[in-house]
Amino acid sequence: MQRIFLGLSIPDEIAGFLSTLLHGIPDAKWVHPQNLHITLKFIGEIPESDIERIAEALEEISFHKFDLNVKGTFLLDSPKGYALCAGFSEIPVELSEMNRKITSLLSRLGVRTDQKKFIAHITLARLKRSNSTRLETYLNEFQEIQSSSFSINEFHLFLSELHPNGAVHSILRSYPAS
Repeated sequence: MQRIFLGLSIPDEIAGFLSTLLHGIPDAKWVHPQNLHITLKFIGEIPESDIERIAEALEEISFHKFDLNVKGTFLLDSPKGYALCAGFSEIPVELSEMNRKITSLLSRLGVRTDQKKFIAHITLARLKRSNSTRLETYLNEFQEIQSSSFSINEFHLFLSELHPNGAVHSILRSYPAS
C-alpha cells in the first residue's frame, strides 16, 4: 500500500516567503518548507498496483495555466485538531474546475477519496487543541500577509511517506497545462 495525493507545487520563492511564518505557536507541528503544497485531492493508502492506472487516467485532465497569490492565514478543523493554513487572495475558476475534473475522474475509476469540500490552502502546521490566545495573536499578526503572484502550470501525483518527523512528499508524475 502506498499513500498518494494530487496537488500543486509552489515555487521556492513562495515556500521561502511562507517559511518566515513557520514559528510562534508552541506545540505546533510545522510543515517543512520543502513539503509546502496545495492539495487538490487526497487519495490515501492504495495498492501499489493501482497507482499506474490512476496516473495514466489523469493524463486526460486538461486545464489552463493560472496565477495565485498567498493572502492571510486561517484555521481548518481536522479530525485530530486544527490545520493552520495560508489562504489566497482569490480562487481562480481554473483551480476549482481542476479539482472538479479530478474528483469526477477518480470517481469514474472507482477510487475512494477524501470527500471533504475543496478549500484551497497551504497547510503551514498541524495543531492539537492549542493555546487559543496565542493562536488568535498569530492569526491576527499574519491576516494581511501577501505574496507576489505565481503561476500554476502543472499538477502532480505525489507519494507521501510518513516518518516520525513528518511526511515526506515526492512527485511520481506531473501533468502540464494545455
